[in-house]
Amino acid sequence: MPDPVDYQEYERLSMENTVIDGFGLDVATHTPCPFCAHPEFMVLMPAAGMVPGDDRPSLHDTLQTEHTCEACGRSAKAIVQKAGGSTTFEIVQTGGPDAPEWLNPKPRRIEP
Repeated sequence: MPDPVDYQEYERLSMENTVIDGFGLDVATHTPCPFCAHPEFMVLMPAAGMVPGDDRPSLHDTLQTEHTCEACGRSAKAIVQKAGGSTTFEIVQTGGPDAPEWLNPKPRRIEP
């Protein structure tokens, strides 16, 4: 799948390819690739691991795990930091071709 031609196409595809499903503790957000908007880049389950016996990876662990897009070959993960009662996260690129020129600001690139 080629990259979107501009940010407007990327935004449209991102909206189309973001899916929320499930109910209660099984709610999941299926997120598209942060570079090309291809579907199913990462599945986030906010309640995962919160109930005793639930061995699904926590939201925190899922965000910090490197994911690779099957369409564009780019990889990314989140850097999650807690400080002074607040939590921040940054999506960083960890592999694959450089982000498209129109994606501005580009995610910071780090080596895994």
